[in-house]
Amino acid sequence: MQQIGTSLRIGVHNKPLSWAMSRAPGLQCKGEITFCHLDGQNRFRRPMAARWSESIQPISMRGVFQDGQEFQIHDPARFTLDSRMDIFPGEHKDLDVAIRFSDDQDCYGWNNETYFRSTDGRHPDWKLEHDRYLIKVTITSSGQEFVDVFRLVNGLHPVPKTPS
Repeated sequence: MQQIGTSLRIGVHNKPLSWAMSRAPGLQCKGEITFCHLDGQNRFRRPMAARWSESIQPISMRGVFQDGQEFQIHDPARFTLDSRMDIFPGEHKDLDVAIRFSDDQDCYGWNNETYFRSTDGRHPDWKLEHDRYLIKVTITSSGQEFVDVFRLVNGLHPVPKTPS
């Protein structure tokens, strides 16, 4: 049974400059997300490595032999916790931040680690209870850091209870 939920993504833009000036591409952009309570205290002991939404999912590819037997192909290029992306002038890329499943009041930070530590998308290390949080996003590219802060509100709409 597939679970339906709501996901949160943040767009990262490499805005072009005027026609007379050029902007360099953001090469090998890497992100980090820090979840904080509204008082500024970190929610977790460490920042969460960010996952670019367009990056390859770190999962095995499945196949079926002619006799019906299933097999998996493990591609070592897919099995990485790191997620990097090139962003050229005028382009934008999305970062995955969190997901909340329709049968849950809590939401969970979402990154490549989730694929290794969870079978249902609920990574226990990134559990965000029904509350409000500040999200500090840091993007690093070519030795430069770009930081912005957002607010995540988990709980404006109560989750309907499913009948027993």
